[in-house]
Amino acid sequence: DFDDESMKDAANEEIDKLARWYQKTTGKSLEPSQRHITIETMTSHQSALNPKVHKLYTYYQNVVHNDPDPFSGETKSTNHKMSNGNDDDNDDNDGHGDVNGDSDMPTNPADLDWGNAPSYFKESISTMLTTYLQPLSEEQRNAALENYYSFYQFLVEAPFPFTRQQQQVQRPRCNNDMPTVSSSSNTNLDCGLYHQHYRLGDVLLAVGVVDILPSGLSSVYLFYHPTFSHELVALGKYAILKEIEYARDTLKLPYYYLGYYIESCQKMRYKAEYKPSQL
Repeated sequence: DFDDESMKDAANEEIDKLARWYQKTTGKSLEPSQRHITIETMTSHQSALNPKVHKLYTYYQNVVHNDPDPFSGETKSTNHKMSNGNDDDNDDNDGHGDVNGDSDMPTNPADLDWGNAPSYFKESISTMLTTYLQPLSEEQRNAALENYYSFYQFLVEAPFPFTRQQQQVQRPRCNNDMPTVSSSSNTNLDCGLYHQHYRLGDVLLAVGVVDILPSGLSSVYLFYHPTFSHELVALGKYAILKEIEYARDTLKLPYYYLGYYIESCQKMRYKAEYKPSQL
């Protein structure tokens, strides 16, 4: 009974911490029905049409990787990395958030090359970016647009699109032009790049970037709300466990890929913690 009471007290304390964080972050109260993290899976292009996704990406890169914040006009972040010892999980790509530094890059979103993006993205992206960046000064707009395009090339655009024959080698099967789908019903997705949105109430906590392959799920990158991960839940570890669950239970795929493993690299050692595994 004493143990039960202790567990209840610990649970209530965590709920109180969660509620305080939510109130501080949003200015709103966290309703009882919102006290859990929801996950929604969608195509990378559908995700990239949501300005909150890019805003979270720039915030994460600035705080965790010390990248410049294009919305502040800073040339270099003055923030220190925020870590609780667990947050490097699912994130090996320290330098990929940098903008491409192309001074000849167009300043009009309509003039950018969106590659093999689906039609719904090309039809919407110029309007979205114009509205998203309109409140900024000209210098900030240019920096933010360059940062968005770098983000697009890094985590949205699929550099090696699968042919229809390759997409149907094994489960899953899907369509690259597919709109938003829920995690509970997307057992027939095509191979390709997807974003998984982790939410708590109205807050976008994290975006996990995954690649669905013919024989497995590949974890590409994770960017998240640094203070939540530091103070409450180590989102790097949490996302890995949810991706393993998603590959096994929803997609019914045999393998989950965490990418390269270099034993001498401290930043990659966390990958050895997940077993059974193969090198």
